Amino acid sequence: MKVIKYIVLLFASFFGLATYAQSDKKREITSQDSLDYCMRQAKKALNARNASATYRWYRRAVRFHSPSAQLALANCYYWGYGTERNFEKAYYLYNKAAEQGDRIAEYSLGNCYYYGHGTKKDYEQAVNWYRLSASKGYFMAYFNLGCCYKDGVGTSRNYRKAVENLEKAANDSILAAVYMLGTVYDAKDNDWAGDKKKAFDYYLQAAMKGYPQAQYKVGVCYETGTGGEKDYDKAMDWYLKAADNGNLEAQFKVGRCYYHGLMNVKNNYKKAFFWMKMAGEQNHPKAQYYLGLLYLNGEGVTLDYNQAYNWFRRSAEQGYVPSIYYVGKCYLEGYGVTKDRGSAMDYFQRAANSGNSSAKAELMLLRSE
Repeated sequence: MKVIKYIVLLFASFFGLATYAQSDKKREITSQDSLDYCMRQAKKALNARNASATYRWYRRAVRFHSPSAQLALANCYYWGYGTERNFEKAYYLYNKAAEQGDRIAEYSLGNCYYYGHGTKKDYEQAVNWYRLSASKGYFMAYFNLGCCYKDGVGTSRNYRKAVENLEKAANDSILAAVYMLGTVYDAKDNDWAGDKKKAFDYYLQAAMKGYPQAQYKVGVCYETGTGGEKDYDKAMDWYLKAADNGNLEAQFKVGRCYYHGLMNVKNNYKKAFFWMKMAGEQNHPKAQYYLGLLYLNGEGVTLDYNQAYNWFRRSAEQGYVPSIYYVGKCYLEGYGVTKDRGSAMDYFQRAANSGNSSAKAELMLLRSE
C-alpha cells in the first residue's frame, strides 16, 4: 500500500512539476504573443485606413516596451494619425525606442531635434542622431546627413561627405538624393571645385524618373548651356514637364515665356494666364504680379480691375516691389479700389525706397501738383 501511495505521489509530483513548467513557459511567451497580436491587429487597421483603430492597437502594443510599437505609436503622435498631433509624446516615444537601438527611431529623433518638434531645436544633436542611424545603414539617415553636410547645418560644410552619404541614399533609389547630388556638384567653394557636367547628369537622371525639381533644373541647364549644350526647345520641354508635375518655379517660368514670347515660344496671353494662375494660387509673388497685369490690361482674360488690384495686393504683401508700385497705381486711378491719393503716395514711397524708378517718377509728379 505504501508503495502504491509513493508511486501515486511520484506521478502527481512529476505531472505537477510538468504542469508548473508548462504554465511558467506559457507566462514567458504571453507578453510576446500579446504584443504580436496587437501589432497584427494594428497592421490590419492600418491597411484598412482605419486611423483610430490603428492608434488604439499601437497604444496597447506599447505596454510591452517593444521598440517597434514605441516607434509606431510615436509616428501616430507625430503625424496626428488616429489621434491629435502631439510632438512631445512623439519625442518621448522615439527616445524610448532609440534607447533600445532602433535605427528608424534614431533617425526620427534626429528630425525632432532638427525641426524643434517636442524638444528644443538643436542641429548638432540632429546630426548626431542621423549619424548614429546612418551607421546602422538607414537610407533616410544617409539622405538627411548628406543634406546637413551640404548646407553646413549642425556640422561643418563638407561637400565630400555630403556626396558620400547622398550616394548611399541614392543607391536605395531615393530620387531626392540623386537630385541633391546634382546640387552638390552644381556648387562651388574654396575646397570644392564642383562639376557642372556631373551636376547635369544627376539632374537628368532624376528628371528622367519624374522628379519635378530635377526636371526644372534640367530646363535651366538647357536654357543656360550649363553642363552641356544650350537648347531652348529642350529647355521648354523640361520646364513644361516640371510644371505639369507641380513645380512652382517651372509654372512661373512657362507662364513668363508665354507672356513675353521667350525661348522660341510665341506670345500667348491665354497660356500665360493659365500658368500664372497655377503659380499665383500657390502664392508665388511674381506670378501674382503678372496676374495683376493680365487682369489690368485684359490680356488672356476679361479685363477686371478688382481682380487686378487683389493680385497686386497679394504680391505686394510679400514685398514684391513692382506690385507695391501697382497697388499705389490702383489707389491713384481707382482700379478695383476707392481712389485714395494718400494711400497711393504711401505705396509709391515704399516702392521708391526699394529703388523702383516708376514709383519715384509718380511721387515727383504728385508732389509737383
